[in-house]
Amino acid sequence: MEGPKKVEMHPAEELLSRFRSKEDLYRYMTLHGMTLIFNRSLAIVNVFLPTMGGTKLSFMRDILSEAKKHLKVNEVNFMQVPNYKELSVKNMYEDAIADPVLSKYLPSPE
Repeated sequence: MEGPKKVEMHPAEELLSRFRSKEDLYRYMTLHGMTLIFNRSLAIVNVFLPTMGGTKLSFMRDILSEAKKHLKVNEVNFMQVPNYKELSVKNMYEDAIADPVLSKYLPSPE
């Protein structure tokens, strides 16, 4: 597996103007092999995001502007969770967003 091909420095606003749609930005953040670094500390490739339909453009903008934090795909532990109504995002989101550490990684409720 090859490492990053190129490192480019761009402000977040410039990056947003480079993409034609939410889908283009989503694909770049999750799949692209080139590394872009913003604000000297934020590299946005292989970012773990919810599904494309479940990811709002505002959340991706928050990641780019460093208002929200993100995990890389290799930092996430994937597991099978039993299908219980009590273990749904809808039921647990309010508690998760109230946690000061966890809320930095979750989209803001709108």
